[in-house]
Amino acid sequence: MCSQLLDAYLLRILKYCPMTNEVILALVVYFGRMSKLSGDAVGRSFIIDSFNIHRLVILGVAVASNFFSNFFYTNSHYAKVGGLPLAGLNQLELQFLLLNDFRLVISSAEMQRYAEQLVLVSSADPQTQQNPHPHPHPPPPTTHPHVPNPLPRPRPRPPSPAPSETEGETEA
Repeated sequence: MCSQLLDAYLLRILKYCPMTNEVILALVVYFGRMSKLSGDAVGRSFIIDSFNIHRLVILGVAVASNFFSNFFYTNSHYAKVGGLPLAGLNQLELQFLLLNDFRLVISSAEMQRYAEQLVLVSSADPQTQQNPHPHPHPPPPTTHPHVPNPLPRPRPRPPSPAPSETEGETEA
């Protein structure tokens, strides 16, 4: 039953917070880093279980989307989708970043290594072999022309400010 609840939660996140494969793979990398850093720091692994998986997933999606994507949602949107109060999500986001030692950059080699490991694990899982695509990626949410969309669309990342012509110059 717990697996079904997690599946439904993941589908909800995909429906209201569409994301790239890079973001999904970053979640796995971040979870691996959290486990390793926790093991190095306190001598025991960081445990992902039914009590924290939902919060970790929505936090990971929020952090990875903000870091990797040109389009991302506000924390209030992620909180609403994840069923968390905004203040709680903001506090947990800081904890998530601390557990990852604020290292969000993932090299292409590390990303490739994790992708290959996921392929190996999924090909060895008999349940995945029976039904390789149990949940196809849902279409983006659509709205009826007379019914407002309950959740906002992603906002584009603001462009970087252009350096001013006098930046770096000192007055004589």
